[in-house]
Amino acid sequence: HGHLIALANDTAKLAIHRDAELTTPRGEALRALLVAQVRARIAGMDTRGIVLPEVVAGRLGTTACALGAAYQPIVARYLVE
Repeated sequence: HGHLIALANDTAKLAIHRDAELTTPRGEALRALLVAQVRARIAGMDTRGIVLPEVVAGRLGTTACALGAAYQPIVARYLVE
């Protein structure tokens, strides 16, 4: 399935390049699909003993990389994996 993963990766990069904030109809559909997939993955996990997060669509836009980079040191220092 490696070629399909590579194709999906290329398609995702193109979609982000054309609509970085996912505000077009296609972008909104991609956002909804991503939320649905994350919810489905969580539903398939053993979540006994934890409070489930609410998975919702959000918007970070062009600041997403900076916010993600700032988050990594916090996770590394304070969260248990």
